[in-house]
Amino acid sequence: MTVPSGPSCILHRFGKDINKNELASPGWNCLPACNQIAYCVTAQAITYEAPVKSCPTADNVMVDCFLSIIFTIGPSAEDVKKFAYRLGAFRFDEFLYAALEEGIRHLIRSTLHTAIYSLKGSGDEGVENTRHELNRKFNRFGVKFSTVAITDVKFKDELQRTLQEKTEFDSKIKEEAKKQKNEMDQIEFDKTRRMQVLTQTNARKIQDLQAKRTRIEIERQKAEVDAKGRADIAITRAKQAAQVALVKAQSELDVAKNKGLKDKEEKVADAMAKMKAQSIQVEQECKSKVFEAQQKLAVARAKADALTTEAEAEGQAAGALKASREHSLRMAKAEVMQGVASSNKIVIAGQQGDSLINEMLGASVLGDIKLA
Repeated sequence: MTVPSGPSCILHRFGKDINKNELASPGWNCLPACNQIAYCVTAQAITYEAPVKSCPTADNVMVDCFLSIIFTIGPSAEDVKKFAYRLGAFRFDEFLYAALEEGIRHLIRSTLHTAIYSLKGSGDEGVENTRHELNRKFNRFGVKFSTVAITDVKFKDELQRTLQEKTEFDSKIKEEAKKQKNEMDQIEFDKTRRMQVLTQTNARKIQDLQAKRTRIEIERQKAEVDAKGRADIAITRAKQAAQVALVKAQSELDVAKNKGLKDKEEKVADAMAKMKAQSIQVEQECKSKVFEAQQKLAVARAKADALTTEAEAEGQAAGALKASREHSLRMAKAEVMQGVASSNKIVIAGQQGDSLINEMLGASVLGDIKLA
């Protein structure tokens, strides 16, 4: 018996699988006549085309969808025998078409007609979910789906024309937008170029103005330095002049003060000399007056002694004349004292003055007063 090497072959003996975990070995096999190849299942990837007609979208637009799927059966003996015994090619075709139609209709139903074309290909998430759902359903039959792709999506003819016109209009809009964008880019480029020219021109002007300002600042600083130097010189000169004037004023003040002191000393000396002269004169006058008064006092005392002697003599001679004599004596003393008192420039001092006062004033007048 010759077993092909391409497909996976299931060997039966008397119509029964003799080994559930193995496939028939490819090549020439020497086996009894009761052995036969019951199933041959291809091991290559199979492409399956499945059109789904009149699928409503989420906004109830009918769409014809064309799918292309790639699947493999096996390659393990268990998976191959699951497919052959449980499903088979005919039932697999019916079951697969029904599962594809259900999945695609569900996918189309959840999509707006404006997004239908985005489903084309195999990269959409909904298409990928459909592949996973097929693998979940057919995994127990040993079938594995590697690719599920929507190859084409078509609307009804009238709608197709409308959408085509819309697409063309959108393309024109995009083209016009690109054209406008190109014009705007050109305008922006011209604006940028002009702005650069203006910026460069303004930058040069700013540099010139900055250089001019720097030059003016340098000149101003120089003028400030010169003015400050002149001001310092003027201040120094003014200070020197003020110092000279101050020294001069101080000198004049000292001269005036010395002159005033000299005048004061001279006036004080003159006044002291005058006062001393007057004092000497007054003292001389006083001494003269005192001397004169002493002389008069001596004369009066002599007269009084004479009168006293006379009175005593008379008293001895006649007691009757005593009172008359005493009265005359007192009158004479009073005249002498009147003469002394009539001179207002007499200075009475010393022991002689005290004696004179004691004689002028009796004990009855002085009482307890003591003349030191």
